[in-house]
Amino acid sequence: MNKVSVIVFTYKRALLLDCFINSLINNFDNLSYPINIIYHFDNNHHNSYLKLFDKLGDKVRIIKRSNKVKKNKFYYLLNPLNIVWYIKFKWIRDYFDNFKEVFEQTIDSIDTKYVLISTDDQVIYNKTYIPSKIFNIIDSDPKKFTFRLTSSLSFNDSHKPINISNSKIYDDYKNNYFEYLTWKTSNIDTRNFWNYRFHVDGTIFDSLTLLNFIKPILYNMPTTLEGAGLWESRLRGYFNNCLGLKYRSLIGIQASNIQVLSDTPKANFDLDNMMRLYLDNYSINYDLLDFDESQYIFIPKTLPLMKDNINFKLFENNKIE
Repeated sequence: MNKVSVIVFTYKRALLLDCFINSLINNFDNLSYPINIIYHFDNNHHNSYLKLFDKLGDKVRIIKRSNKVKKNKFYYLLNPLNIVWYIKFKWIRDYFDNFKEVFEQTIDSIDTKYVLISTDDQVIYNKTYIPSKIFNIIDSDPKKFTFRLTSSLSFNDSHKPINISNSKIYDDYKNNYFEYLTWKTSNIDTRNFWNYRFHVDGTIFDSLTLLNFIKPILYNMPTTLEGAGLWESRLRGYFNNCLGLKYRSLIGIQASNIQVLSDTPKANFDLDNMMRLYLDNYSINYDLLDFDESQYIFIPKTLPLMKDNINFKLFENNKIE
């Protein structure tokens, strides 16, 4: 079985990160240890992360961001495209730490051929296994092919699948057929999920190809990585041929936003309250998440919590029932 390394970005959301990692361990058969966590430190939330890191032990590797950078952001302006990203993304001009450096060093250091990248607010809610023949397709042209855990024929919103092909291969390991989707982003007119070549949530890349792709790009956080990466992939001819699950197994929990660069749909769960709950031994029971499979985006009205094997519901006003 082909193994996949995971790199996850996290900031102020230990409760959500705990949920994501639990789901990875329980549901992602191709997982390779350790899980790599790129950790953006916040003093008020640090104790919640210490609790999580202590719980996980050697299952995770912690890579802490810092303000010490080897190359100043202006060095990257030698690449003309980066001048565009420098102007477009105000946050790059205001704040530039070593996120780019540690992310690329982490990719370079992993011992698997493939990597899945994600933010901390995702969850793998179904058992997920990817057969070797899928990785063989990626290997045939890793500059073109990636694999998505977020694709689904069930979407019936603005992300409804159009010009998507359903394929299957025989998997010798499981002795059954594996169904999957294929599409070319350049054949999708609508600006939606299927048109985006580059995602930071739930996409599997060839590790070396991803590293070579992002090295020239100026970015300072997951949001600017995805924003600049999307346009650069189009301009430089990367990742046009997509493979994906017939029905998704990974979904984002849009409980809150920690960035202000884009106005993404979200609920308004309080991050500080979620931190306190995690320190008080609450966790998210992802099996009880209530979402609509026909909708690409999931904005929770409540979060299902568990403590001492008892289930609770957390509301946006911090009330627990």
